[in-house]
Amino acid sequence: MKSPRHLQLEAFLAEDPDDPFTHYALALEMLKDDVQEGLSKMEWLLEHHPGYLATYYQLGKLYEAAGRTNEAIETYRNGMLLATLQQNKHAFGELKGAVDELEENDPV
Repeated sequence: MKSPRHLQLEAFLAEDPDDPFTHYALALEMLKDDVQEGLSKMEWLLEHHPGYLATYYQLGKLYEAAGRTNEAIETYRNGMLLATLQQNKHAFGELKGAVDELEENDPV
């Protein structure tokens, strides 16, 4: 059963189906009920809105949790490139920290 928030986000998307923030918020909401569904939505978001920077960190964390270390590192690194282009030092630092931590624990 979908939560009221989930239904509200779907209604927002009906009004503006191209809003990456709403897709992102919906993916986070989906994760509460079904991790695979939320993961699929994050992957869809990355494919359709590659400029939405927040996706890279969250998707990387999902890959980490699933034991998909190489995909997590690749996702974080792609996010670092985008953060550099967007001149977002804070996001770059978070993404770099995630990569560094993974590489310390599991060198690729």
